[in-house]
Amino acid sequence: KNFKNLGYIVSKSKLRKIYNSSDALIIPSEQDNLPNVALEAMACGLPIISSTNSGLKEIIKNKFNGIVLSKFDYQNLKKTCDWIKKNRYKKKKIDIRNYCLKEFSYKIISNKYINFYKEALTEKKNKHNYSNL
Repeated sequence: KNFKNLGYIVSKSKLRKIYNSSDALIIPSEQDNLPNVALEAMACGLPIISSTNSGLKEIIKNKFNGIVLSKFDYQNLKKTCDWIKKNRYKKKKIDIRNYCLKEFSYKIISNKYINFYKEALTEKKNKHNYSNL
């Protein structure tokens, strides 16, 4: 009874207002690796509720920035939503946002990619003894 489908949102400011007025983001997908919507929501301090079958289990620290459900069904989802409401995740919004910025900002991620590519090229150079790489 407390869920509302808002449809497709184009405006970034409207999306930010929605995130900031919400208690949590539920991502029931079992095939997404790391959907941007999860990072956007965490950047606004929202906890994420997801299943173990998605890539989100690698970024969600249980009961810190969200909850990973081993079985994604109505009963588990209801229990989790009740737990989030009871434990007032709103108090943790700043911690969730700071974690997201520390781990997933453009600067952090781009540096990880650069380091990954440098390492891969160095390994290839050493393995094949290419002098022009």
